Amino acid sequence: MANRPDPYVKKDPGDIMLASDWNEMQVQGREEVHAHRHTGEADGQPIPREGIAQKAIDGTRIDPASNVTVGTLTSDGNLTVKGELKVNGKAILDNVADLLATLAPRLADNYIQNGTAAQTANLNISGNGTFGGTMVAGKVGIGTNSPSATLQLVDKNQGPDGTLLVLGPTKQANLRLGYDAEYSWIQAHGAKPLALNPIGNNVGIGTTAPVGKIEVNGTAVISNGNSYATGNNYMAAGSLTIGSITANYGGGQKWNANTAGLLLETKDNTEIAVHDSKTRVASLMYYEGGAANRISIGRDMGWGAIGQLLVNGAISAGNSDLYFTKTDHKHTGFGNTAGYAAIENAADYDSLMILGRAGTDKARKVRLWDYLEVNGRLDVTGDLLGAAKNAANQAQRVRCGQTSDSAWVAYGKNGIYVEIDTSHAGFSSTPVYVASLGGNGGHWDTTGGSSIYSATKTGFKVYVRWADGRALSPEDAKKSGWHIIWMAVGS
Repeated sequence: MANRPDPYVKKDPGDIMLASDWNEMQVQGREEVHAHRHTGEADGQPIPREGIAQKAIDGTRIDPASNVTVGTLTSDGNLTVKGELKVNGKAILDNVADLLATLAPRLADNYIQNGTAAQTANLNISGNGTFGGTMVAGKVGIGTNSPSATLQLVDKNQGPDGTLLVLGPTKQANLRLGYDAEYSWIQAHGAKPLALNPIGNNVGIGTTAPVGKIEVNGTAVISNGNSYATGNNYMAAGSLTIGSITANYGGGQKWNANTAGLLLETKDNTEIAVHDSKTRVASLMYYEGGAANRISIGRDMGWGAIGQLLVNGAISAGNSDLYFTKTDHKHTGFGNTAGYAAIENAADYDSLMILGRAGTDKARKVRLWDYLEVNGRLDVTGDLLGAAKNAANQAQRVRCGQTSDSAWVAYGKNGIYVEIDTSHAGFSSTPVYVASLGGNGGHWDTTGGSSIYSATKTGFKVYVRWADGRALSPEDAKKSGWHIIWMAVGS
């Protein structure tokens, strides 16, 4: 037979077989079996697949220079491919660390080996793929053949329920990112909340250096989707708009579904303050809850109380008291500007004053409507106007006074008179005058003390004499302390 090997110990027919020959044949046979690789030719025929016991040979013994064709490849460990790996079918890769280790140098140089030519190209992945880890030095496009970023995902326009990028299982809490033609979006799914920095750090909107848990550099809006001012450029950066032009807020009783448009919550006390570029901090409102249940406006926070509170409109106080508590202040009250109407708690006058508005036909004028009841004494240091009415129902002023006992003038030898000046009362026409004679004694024996002569809007005269006609002089009147007590009523 051709290609038969030579004998270990060659003998001719009739030769004697010695024991040493037999032993040599066994040794050389065993040596050749130990060295046999079944690689063909001198090493014998290759062992067929069914001739190899299960797990007798592992993948590391496959010649790396060989071409291997595999119908179904399953590996419980690492797979190293030196050269090209062609997959005709579906590849499900649970861990591609070894594969990527081979691809990384070529991807880093931004080319893929195609045959013997190095082709500059992108890494394109189509179909479904599951990857345990991927590292690509270059641009990766999903849904595009020409990515313009390190990683670019392109799909149709989608709303917040889209699936362009989903982080997490879709049957539990997951995060989705995507875009529509008019906006981009980030959305939490799975009926779970979206937490931003739940373990710490700040969030900035319009800024890269937020100084609080959240900082907005620009305008902020809290609404039901129907705001007006900010969208029409009526608000500046740093402003906050709250509410809606299609809804009303508050106005109800106790807790309800629409309690307020802005609600501050506190244990007992809270404060709203403002500062003018670090110059001072001023309290706009300080609320004290509990038994106090009050609001202080302009509380002194160490830089002094609010200097002035201007209210352009009505102030209503229902079922409450109004106090001027700073009793040592010269003027504390409503209005303290010359010419303005005012109610003042004036320490220098030791009184509560009501000052009328200046510039009227009656100088500073105050009007009290309907009904005035005085529980106590009423002192009038000026004119008392409108205390009576004439036959034409016109309001009348009342003026009264008395003359000095030195004001008498002789009227002949047996008479005297006095002239009363009422010009300071400001009557517009001659009022009604009433007069009587007063003194220390003797005046009961006189006549004329209640008679009015020469009456005008600025004054009148009273003439007095003894009833028996005897002589009477101004000196006699002065000795008796006589004087005229008078009252005028007019308009």
